[in-house]
Amino acid sequence: PDDCDRVMDIGRTRALQPGQVSGSDADNSMRDSSVTLLKPDADTQWMYDRVFDVVSRFNNQLWRFELAGAEPMQFAAYGVDQHYDWHVDLWANKPKNARKLSVSVQLNASEEYEGGSFEVDQSGAPNAIGPRAKGAMILFPSYVLHRVQPVTSGIRHSLVTWFVGETGFR
Repeated sequence: PDDCDRVMDIGRTRALQPGQVSGSDADNSMRDSSVTLLKPDADTQWMYDRVFDVVSRFNNQLWRFELAGAEPMQFAAYGVDQHYDWHVDLWANKPKNARKLSVSVQLNASEEYEGGSFEVDQSGAPNAIGPRAKGAMILFPSYVLHRVQPVTSGIRHSLVTWFVGETGFR
């Protein structure tokens, strides 16, 4: 939890921009959030080290994808009525460095906001709801359909990144 506070302190010092979707989403119907990139540097390298360690362990146990690195981490804030509708994290136009694993870390306590649930589509079964505990990491293949429900009060903060590889899903 202290590390989550450190991430939020760093993220809040950066200029937040509207979150974008590949293509056009001028009316924010697909995605409405505020984000900033936290590229690896002296202030953020520890974040990369922590996340890389966890992702490496779980990837080796569950998927064994060939990973070549990660995209810069993204600090995200979702205020009231902000959301990210159903989507996958794949890049259709980037066969090289294709996204393979997606990571979302909950940065603030669930009592600090309402709504804003992270959901994964279960193909006909009830949607899986991601954990809301401060510091909880959600890790899943980037081809999995997911969303963030609209926040109804407070602000939801998360740290996200995508692990990539030069080959298909192997």
